[in-house]
Amino acid sequence: FAGTKLAALDLTGTSVTSIGDSAFSSCASLATVDLGVITELGRGVFSASRNGGLTSVSFGEGSTALGTYTFSGQNNLETLNLPASMQALTELGAGVFRGCSKLASVPFVPTAVGTETFRNCAALTGLDVSRLQTAGDYAFAGCAKLAVSALPATATVGAYAFNGCSSIVALDMPVVQEIGAYAFVGTQLRTVAMPQAKSIGKFAFAKTQLTGTAGVLTLPDGVEYVGEGAFSGLRSVTAFAV
Repeated sequence: FAGTKLAALDLTGTSVTSIGDSAFSSCASLATVDLGVITELGRGVFSASRNGGLTSVSFGEGSTALGTYTFSGQNNLETLNLPASMQALTELGAGVFRGCSKLASVPFVPTAVGTETFRNCAALTGLDVSRLQTAGDYAFAGCAKLAVSALPATATVGAYAFNGCSSIVALDMPVVQEIGAYAFVGTQLRTVAMPQAKSIGKFAFAKTQLTGTAGVLTLPDGVEYVGEGAFSGLRSVTAFAV
C-alpha cells in the first residue's frame, strides 16, 4: 500500500498482528490509523518522506511493538492512543517519532531511547525520563520545548542526544559516565551536575551558557577523557579546575 491514496486504515476487526517494512509509507492522504493487537512492526511502516498527513494513531490492547522509524516524518501527528500494554514499553526503537513536530506528549517511561527516536519533535514537552538509562545518538535532538532538568538514572548520553534542546537550562545527571560529542550544543544550559562523568565528548557543551562558580568551571574528579572543544565558547568561564 506504500505510496497509495489511502485515507484511513482500520485493522481493529482483523487478525493482523504483524506489519512489514514500509507497508504504508508515503501515503500522503492517510490521516487516521486504528490498529488491532500488533506484536510486530517493521521499519518505517507509516513513515513519510515529505509532509505527512497522519494526525491520529490508535493501538489495540495487547499490542507490544513500536518498530523503528515507524512514524518518521509524520509532522502532523498529534494524537497517540496507546493501551497499557504499549505504555509499558521501556525500550523505544530508533527513529520511531523522528520529525513528528506536532507531537506534544507520549505516555512512556523509557529506560532506553534509541538513535533519533524523538529527533526534531519540536513540540514535545511531556515525557517521563526519570528511569532513562541510555539516550542514543540524536535521541532528542531538536526537541526545543523539552525542558529536562534531571536525568537521575542516565549513564550514557549519545552524540548530539540533546543538541538543540533550547529549553534545557539546568541539568542534574548524578550517575552519567559517558557524554557523547555535541550532546548539549544548542541548549541554554547554565548549570550542570555530573559527578560520575568519565568521558566527555568533543564539543559536548560548546557554546552553552555554563558559568561555573565565580567564572571557574570544575570538572568531575574521576573524568578520564575530555574531547576537543568540549567546553569551547563559554563566554562566562575564565578558568577550569580539575
